[in-house]
Amino acid sequence: MQSRIFIDDAAGLNLKILREKATRLRSMGLIVIDHLSLMRSPWKRGEKRRIEIAEISAGLKAIAQELKIPIIVIAKLNRNSEKRSDGLPHLSDLGKSSVIGYYADVVGILYRLPYYPKDKEKNATSSGDAGLIVAKNRNGSTGTIPLNFLSAFTRFESRDDNLNH
Repeated sequence: MQSRIFIDDAAGLNLKILREKATRLRSMGLIVIDHLSLMRSPWKRGEKRRIEIAEISAGLKAIAQELKIPIIVIAKLNRNSEKRSDGLPHLSDLGKSSVIGYYADVVGILYRLPYYPKDKEKNATSSGDAGLIVAKNRNGSTGTIPLNFLSAFTRFESRDDNLNH
């Protein structure tokens, strides 16, 4: 099976431009936005960034519903996530981007244990423990899915003990 992939790395992506491009390419099965903080709102220039992120999040949700395609948005966690006493990131660690949790149907947070307090002594660049926290799932369950991180490939994989044969 072959799939077509369109990569658009043009600077200055905003909702208006995204909607125009996505409408022209209606055959797309998925849009991935890398990185939410690089998007800009064409309508509220000069507003506080938190308001702009909220507008972008709402706009992405509207585009996804209108075109009936999923949109995956990548955003970074703030540094507070590394200082938590419980050792894992939370939905609130999205910082200014936390409003995306309001509009998103699913929020997943990838993490690598060596970056968090309980496991700081582990080598952060070695292969090993990682996970996907499903912090929000509008139509399903939440929880943590254990993963392995392969640093040589910058790749997350299912752990063998998770596979149901």
